Amino acid sequence: MNPARTLVIGNSGSGKGWLSEQLAASHGDNWVGLDLFNWEPSGYNTARKREDVIAMARAATAEDRCVIEGIYGWIVSEILSAGTALIWIDVDESECVSACPTFANAECGAETADAARPVMSMRLRPS
Repeated sequence: MNPARTLVIGNSGSGKGWLSEQLAASHGDNWVGLDLFNWEPSGYNTARKREDVIAMARAATAEDRCVIEGIYGWIVSEILSAGTALIWIDVDESECVSACPTFANAECGAETADAARPVMSMRLRPS
């Protein structure tokens, strides 16, 4: 597996943020959450224009090394070919919900993801 540009996908509360942060720290990579691209800096109530989001995501994957995580399939589909590894976190929905008591919380699952590390289904792309 070539972790140079790793994409981590999973539901809210699945632990993708925790895992991505750990991967980035262990390899000295940049870590980016797709929420940063999708939402205006003012908060989670105003989405950016689709073309702006895609441009930002493509710019991130142009880096030599990065870990990008999120739940937005429409963004990932635009950058998938630039990734060198894909990690799909396949956690039962009930576990995600219990790790994320309120989906409106911007830090959903951050406090509990470390306590209950998810079992992952990994789909790797050859480099």
